[in-house]
Amino acid sequence: MEDLHAKQYLLGVATGKSRVGLDRSLKYHQIGHLFHETRTANESFSKPHPGMLLELSDVMQVPTRRMLMIERYHARPRDGS
Repeated sequence: MEDLHAKQYLLGVATGKSRVGLDRSLKYHQIGHLFHETRTANESFSKPHPGMLLELSDVMQVPTRRMLMIERYHARPRDGS
């Protein structure tokens, strides 16, 4: 992320976390300065609605065709495995 930021890429966060939770995470990891805009579940549509990304596209003036979304996914073990 630091390399992308240094190369002038605009970075944003769209998350299902609350504003308090996101701010806490960004502060803990000391990475808040890397992001130009952020959206949380209590400020926008919740996932899987594309509203957060559309809002970030508008605010950051980046067409959606030029955006890349990276999703974090945690697989849960099946019961009985």
